[in-house]
Amino acid sequence: MPRNVLFGVHIQNNKIYFSFGNLEWFKKVFSEASDGVAIDIVRKSQFDCDASIPSEIPKGAISSVLRRDELLSRNEGGPSELLVEMGTVPQNIRENQIEGNVCFLKGNNICYYTNLIDIPRSNLDLLPMGFYTLKKTDFDSNSNEDGPQKTYSTIKKYTLYFDASKANIKNEDKTALAAILNDNKDNIAFISIEAYSSVDGSKAANQAVQRQRKDAVVSLLKSYLPRLPDTSVVEAEDWNGFRSALNLSSATDLINKTNKEVKDDLAAYAIEEDLENILKNGRRVDVRFYLRDKTTYDKLQSDSLVRIYRKAILDSNLLLARSSLEAIYYRIEDGLLNPDEIDSIAVPKTKFYSPLLSDKAILKLRTQYAGELETLNELKIARSLSPNDTIINYNYHSLAIKVQDLIEFDDSSATLAKSLDSFSLMKKEKISTQRMKINYNILLARFYRINGKYDLQDSIVNLIRSYYLKYKWNENDIYSLAKFYVMYENNSFANEIIEPAIREKRASENLIFYKINIDFFTPSSYETAFFKDLCKEAIRLNRERFCKLFNSSNKGGASFQLLDEEVLRLFYCSNCTLKKS
Repeated sequence: MPRNVLFGVHIQNNKIYFSFGNLEWFKKVFSEASDGVAIDIVRKSQFDCDASIPSEIPKGAISSVLRRDELLSRNEGGPSELLVEMGTVPQNIRENQIEGNVCFLKGNNICYYTNLIDIPRSNLDLLPMGFYTLKKTDFDSNSNEDGPQKTYSTIKKYTLYFDASKANIKNEDKTALAAILNDNKDNIAFISIEAYSSVDGSKAANQAVQRQRKDAVVSLLKSYLPRLPDTSVVEAEDWNGFRSALNLSSATDLINKTNKEVKDDLAAYAIEEDLENILKNGRRVDVRFYLRDKTTYDKLQSDSLVRIYRKAILDSNLLLARSSLEAIYYRIEDGLLNPDEIDSIAVPKTKFYSPLLSDKAILKLRTQYAGELETLNELKIARSLSPNDTIINYNYHSLAIKVQDLIEFDDSSATLAKSLDSFSLMKKEKISTQRMKINYNILLARFYRINGKYDLQDSIVNLIRSYYLKYKWNENDIYSLAKFYVMYENNSFANEIIEPAIREKRASENLIFYKINIDFFTPSSYETAFFKDLCKEAIRLNRERFCKLFNSSNKGGASFQLLDEEVLRLFYCSNCTLKKS
């Protein structure tokens, strides 16, 4: 049976379900009428630290046996998968944390018995490809945020530091912010404000000073800006900064302590200079200004800008029409212009104006005044007028791939691959071309998997891997790609990208926990120094999250039956409070 064909047990509302991911393969595996399935329900309390772990089969409460024909007749999974209700959880164990183990039977004999380990797996999100107008722009056309998205070209960050328990802005900070605002007040798309307190002190007192610091900064910004741009606000204790700085300090005794234990120690003892230097960096507000490029249109009234755009079209001044249209859509993003007013200005459907037609389609999509399918049709028109235009072709293919992610992908979509290879892009955009090809193959792998074409699927996953090996990706990309590889039962590929990040000390908490979860499938790894060190680091980073790994899957864990393994049991019983369930 292909490794991509998965089976499982799901318990919902006290009903026990057995699933088999491919109906045709189920019929091959269960080829005889006497072949059947039963589910063995085990309780977490059987794996308590002071309990004797069950070794006989069945280990718990066994469900009734369903044979091949009855499984098929009860199928609720549709034409391609098997999903069967096997029975209900016995009344006397319903309040317990429970899992279901699978028993495959030949006649009355159990021929295969296994517990199941859960791991997050997911299809890979498409890589951002961006679009072109007069310049490259990146935005998510599938954003769930209400209203137009704000675009920007650069970010300018400024940090204000405060005295302990104070929210008074220092004169040098007022001067520096005034300089930033005076130089950029006409081209700020939006502002983000992150107001922090140091981690010492009570939660209530810290929340109050965070709010006071945020209010002081907002008030200062309003004094310089007649109309404050859209602004996001975060208020928090600076635990991330504190934890990062501890590793480089002399206060190593705090590294493995919980947040509450740290707070208690800071309250009980005098704070030494080394520790105070860490804490004072948390008493701050980070302000980020998301800036658009400055243009000659920034100080114009909106009606004057529209007149320039209209006249540029009449005068066949394509560059002026395109640049003024870009400025117009910034005003639309900010709610200063009605997009219907711009739509009323006709753009001739000719080869000469095809770049403007492409720009307008992309700008409407960016500001969410047009959907993906409508925009794709507009780009088709522009492309038909100018088939060899590189930018129009780029925009068309970028969106066509995104649209294929939203609608059902089928064999006819392979024509997109041929089209993708048929046009050449500017050399400086070679990486973006590569992203298009990766994205197309992500969709193709998904299509082959759904349709049970596992050999073709594996070849595409290998191709995607070859693309990714050429680049160095950030932690979020690695995490997403690892879950994709696991989705396609390629744990070795996932290890290939996670392990270097861990060994180079650039792995996030998510990557460390995911690596542990992957290694759960390889018991031979448990005795290695690498795995044991990984568990120690996970406990240091987030003890609660580590302990949760040993819950049942419907309680957010991988499996409590992992506690059958001596190494894992020792880590758990030494670091986690086992509550009987």
